[in-house]
This record gives sequence, C-alpha cells and structure tokens, in this order.
Amino acid sequence: MPASLVELWTLFYQEVIWLHARWKIYRQLYTTSEIRVQLLNEAAPVLSSLLQNALGDEVQLGLSKLADPVTNGKNRNLTLETLLNEVEAADGRACAAELRDDLAAFRIMCKDITSRRNKYIAHYDRETVLRGQATAEPGASRKEIDEALQVVARFMNRIETRFRNSTTAYDHIISDSGDGEALASIIRSGLRYMQLVRNGSIPQNDIDSLA
Repeated sequence: MPASLVELWTLFYQEVIWLHARWKIYRQLYTTSEIRVQLLNEAAPVLSSLLQNALGDEVQLGLSKLADPVTNGKNRNLTLETLLNEVEAADGRACAAELRDDLAAFRIMCKDITSRRNKYIAHYDRETVLRGQATAEPGASRKEIDEALQVVARFMNRIETRFRNSTTAYDHIISDSGDGEALASIIRSGLRYMQLVRNGSIPQNDIDSLA
C-alpha cells in the first residue's frame, strides 16, 4: 500500500471495525432472545432502554458519516468517497469502478439512515420535532443496518485485496475486553444471586465479604 494511502486507510479500517463491534454488541444484547431482553429489563430497565437507543443511534451516525459527500459547503469531510479518490490517485483506475459501484449501493442503503441522522439523531429538524414526526417515523431495521455494513465491508476488502492481498472478516470481530455476551452473563448471575438471597439460600450480608 502506498505510503500516501496508509494513514487514511488505517483511519477508515479502525472505524469500520468499531462500527461492526458496536453493532455486534447491540445484536448480542437485544436480538439474541426475548429472554435476554427480559433479563436486561428486569435488572435495569431505564439503562437497558438508553443503551439500546444509544448503540442504535451511534451505529447509524457512523454509517451516515461514511456515506456523506466529500464536501459540504466549505467543509471537507473524510468519507468513503475520500478514500476512493485517494485510491484512484495512488493506483489509477485498477479497482475504482467496483469501488464506485459499492459506494453508490452503500449510499442508497444509507438514505433513510442519513435522513434520521439529519432529522433527529444528530440535529433537531424544526418541522420534524415540532410536529412530532420523529416518533412517527420508523426506526432502522436490523436488516437495513446489516446490509449497509456488508457493503462497507466489501468496499474496504476490495482495497485491502488490491494492496495487501488479504481481507478482514469484519462481521466476526471479537472483543477481548468484554462484549454483550459478557455483560449478559454478569446480569444473569446477578439476578440469580438476588433470587437466592430472597429465598434464604444465601445470607443477606453475603456480598459484604467481597468489599
């Protein structure tokens, strides 16, 4: 990979990895099973709702930023189009046509996501908020975000294949620092502990010994 491309590539590579990681945590917590959602709501219903909304909004923000145009008025943005232009400048038109097809497909998939971002996730669109349309608009579907992530992964892997003869399995990203599965396990154990305390199997002051 040309030195002129490495810094920009690394920035987008890390962002796409973390987009997939955040969405994976969302899926682990809220789409694995109804029982898991019930456990989260039993343990901390307000926090569970806030976390679900925050993760969903953050993934949509990340996707919409990648789909943005290179320029917005006088502002210059770092977007997938920026990366595509740099690839084309460094390597001619070797894979630019395929990248442009991927970018076009990605932007189509992100049309509704970007609209939500502009209306009420990142901005308060006056008409949307005052007329209460934000609550009436459908939120992002899991299929919508899954498909957008698949296309952005394909875009990134075309570049990685061209310059490094390798690909990244973005949808199999594993976190060593704990993820949704780790949190669900702790909550499940905590609720079981509370149940045992309530029925007298464990003394009320048992947890004091851990302090």
